[in-house]
Amino acid sequence: MEVKTYSYRARVGMILAIVVFFGLCTGVIANSAMNVDGPVRIRGLGTFSQASAPTVLWIMTALCVGFVAAGVLAALRSRDDCRLIRLDGDGIEAPRSAVSRTVIRLAWTDITDVAVKSVSGQTTMALRDLDRKLVIPKNGLNNGAAFDDLVAEVQDRVAHPAP
Repeated sequence: MEVKTYSYRARVGMILAIVVFFGLCTGVIANSAMNVDGPVRIRGLGTFSQASAPTVLWIMTALCVGFVAAGVLAALRSRDDCRLIRLDGDGIEAPRSAVSRTVIRLAWTDITDVAVKSVSGQTTMALRDLDRKLVIPKNGLNNGAAFDDLVAEVQDRVAHPAP
């Protein structure tokens, strides 16, 4: 069987929206930490006195800064065009996720199930083998036609593995 490759990467727009959200949260929480004028109640965490509230708010600010940094790194990593889904005569090779550097390889003979599901507008193809699962989202590929071609090709190769 011929080797086929498909470009695979995350949508940078969603990552950047998350970075902007946590960036705004950082500013709001840091401002609150600098201007505490009484006890602070945070639903789910409890009530903090005027003396301990700034510490808790600065910890929350640091977490938000960490999420912003992680988002920027994810956006930079997702711009790397090296991630491909590769189909060959022996199996499929794909990144664990659109921003992951870890590549998973599944042999056609080991794949026990190919399922295409759509949940809340998110269409995915899940490949299961004996002890692993590889999920490929439709929006990780360049277009819907590429995803449909990938699904058809995988289903054909699982049903008819190369000798």
